[in-house]
Amino acid sequence: MDFATDEEIMYAHSKLLEGENYFEEDKLKIIRCNHTRDIKACPGSGKTTTLLAKLIILANRMPLPNNQGICVLTHTNVAIEEIKDKLGHKADILFKYPNFFGTIQSFVDKFLANPALFYYLNSSISRVDNDIANENILREFYQLTPYKDKLRTSLFIQSFERNNEITKDIILRWSEMTKNKNIEAILLDKKIIKKKGRKHYLEFRNTSKSQLKNLLSDTTLCNLIFTERARIDDLAKEQKIDDLLKLELDFVGKEVIGANRSISFDTESAKSFLSIKQKLFEKGILNFTDAYSLGFRYCNNFENKLKDSFSSRFVYLFIDEMQDTDKQQVDLIDNLFKNTKTIIQKFGDPFQAIYQGEVGAKEIWNWHPSDCLSIETSKRFGENIANPLRTICIEDNSILVANSEINSLHPILMIYDNIEDVLPKFSEILITNKIGEKTIWDFIQEERSRGKKALVKAIGWVGLQKKEEITLQSYFAGYNKVISNKNKIKYNSLASYLIRHNDVKRARFYFDKIIEVFCYILNLKEYREDNGRRYLTKTSFLKEFQEKSEEKYKAFRYEISCWITDILVNKNTVEQVKKYICEEFCSIWEVEPSLPNLINFLNGKIEKDLLSKTDIKQANVYKDTNLDMELDIATVHSVKGETHIATLYLETSYYGKCESQYILPQLKKQPFVGGERTTRIQEVLKVSYVGMSRPQYLLCFAVKREHVEKELDELNINNGGLWKIVKTYKE
Repeated sequence: MDFATDEEIMYAHSKLLEGENYFEEDKLKIIRCNHTRDIKACPGSGKTTTLLAKLIILANRMPLPNNQGICVLTHTNVAIEEIKDKLGHKADILFKYPNFFGTIQSFVDKFLANPALFYYLNSSISRVDNDIANENILREFYQLTPYKDKLRTSLFIQSFERNNEITKDIILRWSEMTKNKNIEAILLDKKIIKKKGRKHYLEFRNTSKSQLKNLLSDTTLCNLIFTERARIDDLAKEQKIDDLLKLELDFVGKEVIGANRSISFDTESAKSFLSIKQKLFEKGILNFTDAYSLGFRYCNNFENKLKDSFSSRFVYLFIDEMQDTDKQQVDLIDNLFKNTKTIIQKFGDPFQAIYQGEVGAKEIWNWHPSDCLSIETSKRFGENIANPLRTICIEDNSILVANSEINSLHPILMIYDNIEDVLPKFSEILITNKIGEKTIWDFIQEERSRGKKALVKAIGWVGLQKKEEITLQSYFAGYNKVISNKNKIKYNSLASYLIRHNDVKRARFYFDKIIEVFCYILNLKEYREDNGRRYLTKTSFLKEFQEKSEEKYKAFRYEISCWITDILVNKNTVEQVKKYICEEFCSIWEVEPSLPNLINFLNGKIEKDLLSKTDIKQANVYKDTNLDMELDIATVHSVKGETHIATLYLETSYYGKCESQYILPQLKKQPFVGGERTTRIQEVLKVSYVGMSRPQYLLCFAVKREHVEKELDELNINNGGLWKIVKTYKE
């Protein structure tokens, strides 16, 4: 039996795509599909809209028989907001019991980690936050006895031994300063250094100040070694903290998993770490990984009961952006839903599976869709952009179909000698190449005047300068990757939350900042401890406020709308909000207005570095003053999911080579065939595929001259290649 009737599908189309073409046959197959399948979709295919069609059909049927619901898992909260925006009030019922709609992390927190805390420790989650958890771990760690506690000692020694190489240059310098050519032999004999292969390493136990004095008569040499030991100690201390915060608990395997090795729960070091974690768990403080550790433990103990419970509650499980899930997320979901009566449909594009960090593509978990339905037609770009994407891919992608209604321009291979010429040349390309009768830049400006985003960006894989390698900073010296997501900045004064940001005009942004003010107050430690309260998030705060008093909640929302209006016209709202907090809010929530931290917060001044924190985004904009043009500079990872009018892909260095050096055959229309020692090529192909599939009309790839000069004839479109060659230099 099909998932939906023709009438239901027509209704979904009218709500999502009114006035646009009807669903294509491949999308109709997916919408009608009513059994477990993977859905593989190419860039810009309308995958999310297809999933939304299924959700709006289900929303109209609710409540479902037997009080059952659906589970929708996404990778980020951004995806949830997008779905809310597109479905409007129709989305409301999807977020209510018995449905679950949220990130995989929030699912694990609610259904596994929180029950696990209650079952094992009679506790409950107060906060799942890496920063807060790390602060508490460090506080407990430094209370362990130095030199006696096994965890402190073993972490330091491990860190020391990862930083203790004594290079030939160091030994040569010591020889020159002591005027002794036999330094290496002396140090090996005294076991002050040890040799592994061709390298030398400083011994930990024989290089303390007291040991050195006993072993060496040469004071100068003793001081030189101790200075080097002190330098290594400093590095080790930093490394120790990093290693500590990366430790994970595996309750099923009964191990503490470290960066380089795992240790059994039976060891003294593991017992110390378990003790620290237990103290945090008793307070309800977890980092994100803890939630999964507890989840696997709980699932291991109660897998059959959990499977029965979830399959009885959820008729459908939909997972969006499946390629962005990591292996532990997939394993946990499989443990709960695989081989149950729940219908599971996973949506994603395995070719776009890139890790969310800046580089780190090797940490990708490869999703291989099975028994899948596919959407191979992109609505985003035309044939000229589809062409390179058919081979710049981890598999032969010849089935990719372009949008015949979009007249994309031939992709440009920009060859440069001087890296500083690249961005100005791209600006020139935007005003000399046309979409129809208009230049690309005029087209962008016209689209923006109609209220459309019309993005144009210069993007690259690696952002910040590393040694002599090519990064985004090489092309644009002002690039700063610390572009703050303003919603994540935490301030220490009311005034700092209520400032207007020049580059943000969305009311929703200021609504979120104002709600953070009230969460900040209710999350003050002295208030929470006096009232035995848990940490409140923005969502839980609004829900609890509404439950307290519908009338006062509506009045509160009205006040917020007034404050936002004032903020947007640069009117100072601090005194208004302060008055509401002291006269209304504190009474409703039983907050003592005289709390010292509250008084400091209300009366604090705007933080001095606030503007540098919030307006730093403008630092990542290249401004061509000659052409009155601005280009955003960004990493590939940060633009994933975006659609651009034009994209400049800037090659950057990864393990000493740039993209064009890794994937030259694919730039020349040769599909990638895999083989041994091709892991890095696959990583480069995935990142390149994501970046180069952003534009609708123009893809430009900037490449250093020496990387492709011998191959230009074969790459040139005039000789049957894929690329229009544009040089930034004169020959």
